[in-house]
Amino acid sequence: MLFSFFRTSDAAAAQKREALKYYTAAKLTEISNTRKIPISILKQDGDIMSQITKDGEDLIGKYLTAKNIDDPAIDLLRQDKKNITKNFW
Repeated sequence: MLFSFFRTSDAAAAQKREALKYYTAAKLTEISNTRKIPISILKQDGDIMSQITKDGEDLIGKYLTAKNIDDPAIDLLRQDKKNITKNFW
């Protein structure tokens, strides 16, 4: 039986989508708290959402590859999962 030691590109893409979801939620929460604007209003602002997405993709692309999917630095994007889920979804 052969075991894959490397993540497939599909697995890496799934991890990147998950990391981007948490990054986006964290940034929206941060901006909402700083500017005192509800997240629902921020989600409707195309410029803010585009910038958050671009910044998130750049950051995640820097740290998350098929080889380093389990890198501890990525856990920083997930560390406040309960709070992010409560405030974002």
